[in-house]
This record gives sequence, structure tokens and C-alpha cells, in this order.
Amino acid sequence: MTSPNDFTPPPSGPGADYSSAGYGSAPATGYGAYPVATTPYPGAYQNGPSGKTRSPIGVFLLSIITLGIYGIVWYYKVNVELRNFNSSIRVNPTNMILLYIFVPYFSYFSIYCTGQRIQQAQAAAGLPTNTSPGIGVLLTFLIGGHTFYYQDALNSIWQYRQA
Repeated sequence: MTSPNDFTPPPSGPGADYSSAGYGSAPATGYGAYPVATTPYPGAYQNGPSGKTRSPIGVFLLSIITLGIYGIVWYYKVNVELRNFNSSIRVNPTNMILLYIFVPYFSYFSIYCTGQRIQQAQAAAGLPTNTSPGIGVLLTFLIGGHTFYYQDALNSIWQYRQA
């Protein structure tokens, strides 16, 4: 059995020998010479701090009790945590919140994009990307049900990282 510390990153650069590392073969010239990574390799998630583990039920209920104010604060904090967790996640939480509040229907697009960011964080942590941005958007129609769904997914990332 191998540990996460036994991982060897794939070779990079033009003409890199992929076959010796068990990555198959790749052309040495042209666009194919540079590997295109859609998900970071395991261990790449160690470039930032973990976020805060919160109770998904607590986030959901506080959002309802405060008439959505806590939901907006939570949404800002979650996106800051995702940005800090992995440098490949690009988001400007301040602009996103302003658009979320003042531009009609932008909130659905923003919630969808946050679901994609959670998927990126899951991949960076070496977890399966089982969070669906589409389900997150559908759950917004259940009085902010996306907060419960997304916080549960984030907790699994933070707990996996601490293990």
C-alpha cells in the first residue's frame, strides 16, 4: 500500500519521457508535448489552509432565521476558503457577492460556479468529484437548500485533509 507521500508528479516540459513514469506516451513536439491537467495530482491540495468545518444544518437554519443575511456571509466566506485552499481556483468573492445581491438571476449562475469550485477542491484533495453544481442550483429553490448541500461537501474536504 502506498501513502500520499509516495506520489511522484508526472514529468513536464517539452520532450518529457512519459513512458518511464507509467504515464503512457505523448508526442515530443507540437501542442501534445505539454500535458494538459484537468485535475491536479494528489498532494497538490497542500498549497493552502483548510476551511472551517461548519454544521450543514446550522448553516441552513441560520440562513432562514436571519432572512438570508447569514447565507450571504456564509457564501462569501466559503468562496474565500476555496480560493485560499487551492491557488488554481480563481474567484473574487467581493465582486461575486455584489453581483449576487444586485443583479437579478446572477445568483443562480454564481451558485452553479461555486459548485464547480467545490468540484475543483475535491479533485485537488484527491476525493471523487461527487458534488453537482446543477443540484446546488435546484436546491436554491428549497429556501437556500444549496447551503446544506455545499457545506456538507466542503466538510468532507476539510475532514479528509485533516485525516
